Amino acid sequence: MTSTPFHTGWYRLAASEDLPVGSVRPFRACGRELVAFRGENGVATVLDAHCPHLGAHLGHGGKVRLNTLACPFHHFRFGQDGRCAKAEGRARTSHLRTVPWASVEMHGSLYFYFHPQKEAPGRQFPMHPAVEAATRVGRFAQQTKRFEGRAANAAENLVDFQHFRSVHGFGDVSESSFEVEGDILRSSVRFTRPLPFLASRSVRITLHASIYGVGLSVSELQLDDFNLPLTLVTNPTPIDERSFDLTLTLVSRASVDMVPRVVERQLLRLLVHNAFVDAEADRPIWAHRREGHSRYVPGDEGLAAFRRLIESPPAAPSSGF
Repeated sequence: MTSTPFHTGWYRLAASEDLPVGSVRPFRACGRELVAFRGENGVATVLDAHCPHLGAHLGHGGKVRLNTLACPFHHFRFGQDGRCAKAEGRARTSHLRTVPWASVEMHGSLYFYFHPQKEAPGRQFPMHPAVEAATRVGRFAQQTKRFEGRAANAAENLVDFQHFRSVHGFGDVSESSFEVEGDILRSSVRFTRPLPFLASRSVRITLHASIYGVGLSVSELQLDDFNLPLTLVTNPTPIDERSFDLTLTLVSRASVDMVPRVVERQLLRLLVHNAFVDAEADRPIWAHRREGHSRYVPGDEGLAAFRRLIESPPAAPSSGF
């Protein structure tokens, strides 16, 4: 198996709305140069960025033609299956192919499945119907920021319960627990923190997280005294070995008539902004941690379980893909 510092799993590339029909975008993720395009059939495709003919970058100058991506160099067209579908004036180009990366659109975002040999996903993308329904009608707020460090450092914060208190100053961190269900790590914790819009008042929060790997966690949040159920989707995507993009998507699961839509949208934006204020406290730690230096103490059991999970070999591909 090819050695890679990046963990197998689902990673977010972009907001779906940022890849409209007929558009092409270059990306760098998991140390790879990638390109995504959306054909006229509305399907988004993720490919290796460089043309297998003479190496031109398909994401810089490439054009969508029907449901193919035309290389800017010799205009060879590559279909959504990665095969060269057309090359005017050239014969015997069927051997030219770039294997597409498995991809899916959920939670208002485009994801791709990273495996060093491009093997099929070991499991289908986890379904959260209530979250998907809410994002489809715009009941969410989303923001992305870039950080130095390893994406795994951000992902494991959800089970590093002690850092809630020591880094973020949250109070009464209690009722923390975790369990491993196959290739999913589920964790729960309760804590108290100041309200982002009223610092003189604190709110008690219950967080139940489902962690599917480095690149995807889905957490249900309940704020005591507020009948406002929320879901936080956390996506750390590694750019290279020393930087990553962190995307937070906050989704409202409240009854449609509970909060006026304009008020709900502003509240979600405020809460996402405040979550990134919290993340700024982690920034110097993520940027300067020495990797491979871990001596666990009591209370680190969830952290150790997360690291075992992401280092485990992926399951065999499911028949659903």
